[in-house]
Amino acid sequence: AAGVFEEVGGLPEDVENMTFIEQGDNIFIAGNYGSYIEMFEISQNPSGGHSVTHIDSGIKPSSRTLFNIYSDETGIYLAGGGNTDGQTIEVKRDVWKFEKETGWQTIKGDTGKDLFKLMIRKTENILLLVSQTGLNGNNAAYITLDVNTGEILEEGFVAVKGPGYYAANENLCKYTDANVFWSGFESAGYCSRFIAPDYGYFNAGIKINAVDGVGKYLFAAHNSGIRIYDISDPVSPEYKSNFVLYGPVKDLIVTGELIFAATGNGISILRLTHSGLVLKKHIASYGDSAVIKQFGDYLIIGDGQGLKKLSLSTLEITQSVNTSGDVSTLVIVDGIIHLYDWAGLKRYNVDSFQRITTSSSYRNNPKLAVTEDKKIIVSYGGKVYQLTYNGNTPVYTEKSGDPAEVQKGYAFNSYAYFPKGNGIKISAGSIALPVCGNGIKEYGETCDGDTVPCTTLGSNYTGGYATCNSACSGYNTVNCQVCDGWGC
Repeated sequence: AAGVFEEVGGLPEDVENMTFIEQGDNIFIAGNYGSYIEMFEISQNPSGGHSVTHIDSGIKPSSRTLFNIYSDETGIYLAGGGNTDGQTIEVKRDVWKFEKETGWQTIKGDTGKDLFKLMIRKTENILLLVSQTGLNGNNAAYITLDVNTGEILEEGFVAVKGPGYYAANENLCKYTDANVFWSGFESAGYCSRFIAPDYGYFNAGIKINAVDGVGKYLFAAHNSGIRIYDISDPVSPEYKSNFVLYGPVKDLIVTGELIFAATGNGISILRLTHSGLVLKKHIASYGDSAVIKQFGDYLIIGDGQGLKKLSLSTLEITQSVNTSGDVSTLVIVDGIIHLYDWAGLKRYNVDSFQRITTSSSYRNNPKLAVTEDKKIIVSYGGKVYQLTYNGNTPVYTEKSGDPAEVQKGYAFNSYAYFPKGNGIKISAGSIALPVCGNGIKEYGETCDGDTVPCTTLGSNYTGGYATCNSACSGYNTVNCQVCDGWGC
């Protein structure tokens, strides 16, 4: 039989961010109402139809977005969430339980973890909370806690996907064919090239060495710290704050709730809070740390002495080797580290840190990357090459492509961001067709409805003004004045 829609009254009009929750035969609505999350039950009336009833509680969670809710026969469980202003910085750290008879009860007021977007499961009295944000590589932060006592029983990282050193972000990818190297977005198992690889460029006014991010917040490493930008508007990043570190900051990587930064005197471990970045720990090293790559439960770090291995669970250095120093870039493929230091190209076993014989090969200021099918890409001298080996001898095969895309980028809402000079290159996975005549200069348009001094269009013009043509492809210069050769 066809379903019948029924309008159910009784819910206040200004309840926001509502979530429907089924618990057995009961149906509840959780929503922001004023400063708190309120609970409403949808129940069937004896005379027919349904109504909404407010279930009050002596204590209740504060309002938030992105409800992380799980229910079973014992109750409804809520953990963390974001600010009600819609920002993606995770700020809520609490865990709650709701029962119809008793209302809300606090399980843990502050877990010490930023609980933004979670997968929640429960077994007996144990609640499992797994982060879904910042899933770089194959690790996600998790905690388990006792719902009766609020005690955190275990915390660490859990594998959630395949080897993560192939690509920097979940959907950002790199690929090469016989002639061309490109970055793009993963789609149906294929690395689709950007629709608009040079969609825009943001001039930061300072050299940007590396980027990564969380949600709509882009972190840009520069010579004296990390800047945070809001990239809600993809082509006009909004500067939010700057966190000063001992520079230069040459690389950074976000994993779970932590940001690891390669600084001029080691590795700084930061945490993102509602007020910005907070230093959690610093690990000193000899000389500049320059590159960080994730490998399973570890970070592989290149610094002024060589290689170090940092455990993500203990945040301690567990292994090191002196390569002769000043490691500037590295990748990991099939258990082998390929790196450049001051003396040139070297290879090491990622587990033992034992050196693998490699013929001498020096390149000036190289950058390494790995494609989805585990091909090694290196850029230097403004060009892109695929690196292979003939025995122990490196072979460089030139490819067409943008050297900026060899670097690690960050993807958000179908846009990708790469460090490039004194700013950030912006690439688009999909774009709207430009509308000529709407007064907005869009991608693919030279102009749109504007007028400019002719002198800005060429040195041969001495005066006059040029208007945008009807196709938005250039300016009409019929009214421009040119030098006639007399006294000009």
